[in-house]
Amino acid sequence: MKKKQGFTLAEVLITLSIIGVVSALTAPSLMSSFQKSKVGPSLKKFMNTIETANQHILTEKGSDTLSVAIGNSAIDSYMKELEKNVKGRYIGLGTYNLDTNVVTPKNFSGGPVPTPSYIFQFNDGASMAAAPGISATAPSGTAVAPSFVGPFSSYPFYYDINGFQNEPNRVGKDIFVFIIDDSGTVVPYGSKISSQVYSTPYWQTASECVSGFPTTTGYVCAGSVIDNDGKVVYKY
Repeated sequence: MKKKQGFTLAEVLITLSIIGVVSALTAPSLMSSFQKSKVGPSLKKFMNTIETANQHILTEKGSDTLSVAIGNSAIDSYMKELEKNVKGRYIGLGTYNLDTNVVTPKNFSGGPVPTPSYIFQFNDGASMAAAPGISATAPSGTAVAPSFVGPFSSYPFYYDINGFQNEPNRVGKDIFVFIIDDSGTVVPYGSKISSQVYSTPYWQTASECVSGFPTTTGYVCAGSVIDNDGKVVYKY
């Protein structure tokens, strides 16, 4: 009667080593694919959340525009109103180390995030900041808000899907830029609509966030994702 053959210790160790190497090689790719799949749903959720909150603000204030409902004097006032209608908290005006849970990113796409920033922390872990930094010129006669202080170009909205306290803090990866219209509509920066209405760059004609990795002009990636039905069509 033959003895039942088993694995030797050496064979087991070799097998485990191979598994470990394969896991190390595939884990980053799997993680990147997972994060990529979250981008579209996260941006759509953000847009819906803010637009719903804006409509509540407009209804409560009995106004058709945020500039009238909030006033033209402070982005701070808008954030405080937002806190009443969104699950999260308004951190306030700050730079980097705001508290133990939230920090603004020190840089993204090779450049500094404009500071100080007005920071809002969502309960789901995402963060939003309003800070100077991107030029967005609205055509004459077009209402743009919440600018509150000066032209809208002073306050684009940076949305970080996994929170400013978490890496990579890069445009097109976890940070995306939006415009909030006076009507309460959330417009992805770089989208076809923002290009037509606010004279922002258009991701397609700008040849950015189309196929290659986002560069320092990756501000338009939000437009690319939303215009492509929530899909990330560039290298992630």
